Amino acid sequence: MEPGGRVASARSMIAWILLYSIPLLTLLRPVTDPDVFWHLETGRWIVEHGRLPETDPFSTWGVGRPWEAYSWLFGLLVHGLHQLLGFHGILLYRIVLSLASIAAIDRLVRKREPRFLVATGLVAAAAGAIVPTLHERPWLFTILFFTLTLDAVLDLRAGVARRTVWLLPIAYALWANLHIQFAFGLFVLGLASAVPLLEGR
Repeated sequence: MEPGGRVASARSMIAWILLYSIPLLTLLRPVTDPDVFWHLETGRWIVEHGRLPETDPFSTWGVGRPWEAYSWLFGLLVHGLHQLLGFHGILLYRIVLSLASIAAIDRLVRKREPRFLVATGLVAAAAGAIVPTLHERPWLFTILFFTLTLDAVLDLRAGVARRTVWLLPIAYALWANLHIQFAFGLFVLGLASAVPLLEGR
């Protein structure tokens, strides 16, 4: 390998280590987000009763009141992880989804920005922006699936058909039961459908 190639490879490796260390820093935080305990109890209730709750089973105020457990699949996921690994399972969820989100953002940017320093700077800025959201909540799926949706839409706009496009129906079937913010992804798809009409294509 030429000296220039070795320098470029070393530079890329350093950039990747620095970028992916950002979500790994969440290892230093304990599982303290109060929202996760509600999801844990929801998952436990579903497993014990074999169905989704129709009323709020966790508060006196909610007795008899209709209630939609819209993140029921996330509740089952964290309940299963907690049963297997305790709170280490919840931490594992946080780390895996955080790394997957950074990887998706990195892929989205580098496919469209060939300049190494510019691409790295953009990914670092995006990673820094989402650090406050890297908690054990279902919105980590929203960050990941939103990025994948945007990537697929931009590929279609560029006339490139990739496998991610065909995976979107599966992603949305999961996303709609993991986090209510799947509506953000539907907005992107709707906008992508409207743009060709506005452009007169």
